[in-house]
Amino acid sequence: PITPAELLCLGSSLAFSGLFYYLYRRKARAPAPVHTESLLFQEAPKLQVDDDLPALVSAADGGCLPYVALEG
Repeated sequence: PITPAELLCLGSSLAFSGLFYYLYRRKARAPAPVHTESLLFQEAPKLQVDDDLPALVSAADGGCLPYVALEG
């Protein structure tokens, strides 16, 4: 025969196992963080957010600046 204490231990063990498996699966599906030290960010020109920025954007091809880093 199974005692109530054994049932309590079994139930709590199953609950914790399920919780940790859920957290593991959720973490495994999360995308990897993007590091700012990547090659793309090192080669991007750095622009200041100031009054000259709208003029730079409108003068660029297609009205956009690809791969820039804004500071400020």
